[in-house]
Amino acid sequence: DGLFLVLILMVSLRAQLAELRSDLCDLSEQGCADACKCRAALRYGFPPAPQLKRDLNVHAAKVYGVSFSSDCTHVASVGQEGFVFVSNIFTGLKSAKAVKAPFAMACALESQAKLLVTGGMDNVLTSWSLAEPLNPRVEQKMQGHDGYIAKLAFVDDAQLLSVAGDGLAMLWDVQTGQLKRSFHGHVADCTDLSLPAEKQAIFATGALDKAVRLWDLRVAKSICTFEADGEVNGVAMFPNGEGVACANENGHTQLFCARSYCLVSTGRHKHDKHDKVAYTAIAIGRSGRYTYAGTSTGQLLIADTFCQGKWRLSSAHQSYTSCMSIATDGSALASGSYDASVKIWSGADAADFTGQRSTGGESRSTDNDALPILNPRTAGEPSMSLP
Repeated sequence: DGLFLVLILMVSLRAQLAELRSDLCDLSEQGCADACKCRAALRYGFPPAPQLKRDLNVHAAKVYGVSFSSDCTHVASVGQEGFVFVSNIFTGLKSAKAVKAPFAMACALESQAKLLVTGGMDNVLTSWSLAEPLNPRVEQKMQGHDGYIAKLAFVDDAQLLSVAGDGLAMLWDVQTGQLKRSFHGHVADCTDLSLPAEKQAIFATGALDKAVRLWDLRVAKSICTFEADGEVNGVAMFPNGEGVACANENGHTQLFCARSYCLVSTGRHKHDKHDKVAYTAIAIGRSGRYTYAGTSTGQLLIADTFCQGKWRLSSAHQSYTSCMSIATDGSALASGSYDASVKIWSGADAADFTGQRSTGGESRSTDNDALPILNPRTAGEPSMSLP
């Protein structure tokens, strides 16, 4: 009886193998090519090529700032023409009437995109209620900065952080408009701030004094200071708060470890036909595996966070990339530029998303190595910690 059962099992396995062989033979040539590309990308860890999902043609002049809502469905953008637009990234349509804010340079969206905060050259933060999309109205005006507002970010639906040209970071109560705490330390214009994706009581700021500072929301002093090798245009915290990356005016990106208080890596990338290229904005993916940076020439850099020799550089905008924002779940990346465009990136194609040749470092990927994934976590990539 036992031998008979073994024979039956062998026949069944042979039938299954034959079926699998048939399925493999039925794969199209394109399907086989895609499988090989994915395997190569997973094996060598090459950064994926981003794919343009939306081009939000809402502005008529330079774009100064973009910001995702924490539900990852809406993005706000502020332009030089004096209007702030809130758009649905899935439909590409405006979600509310344009907010007129003539001096705005920065914006932030509440989690459900029902509250918008703007700030800029008037040194004032203004909160707008979007509960009635066709009738945005002013809720609060928050005054305290003595310089232009450079960046805004919601800590939660009740608290907001701001940094400005006066070198200060400030924590505000959005409901009352009251200043809760000021953070002193920078000696030049603050240019950017970043909060970790995993909610924690820390945040990072960067400034033109070549310093990146970490702060505790509960105390009004810096808990850690890193010295960058150039003026800092952008900062991005590691998802778990254990590190911070910065984009510098001298064309370098740097990653610092918050646990060991040291520099982990410096990215120096060659740019074809451009001798002096500044990095103007930076973001880190949800898993921490990839770092995204915008350049003064409109290009988009995607680099392996822990191996700066593996990177991809592609054309994204026709002019200066002024701002970037990544969805909290890592599913989409928004970029704004002086060419008046706001673009939403997601996924990847086998070929470069502009149809042009990608350039990169010695260990860069080619179009045949691209992995069609923007958010590595959705591909089964483990969450990574800094060394």
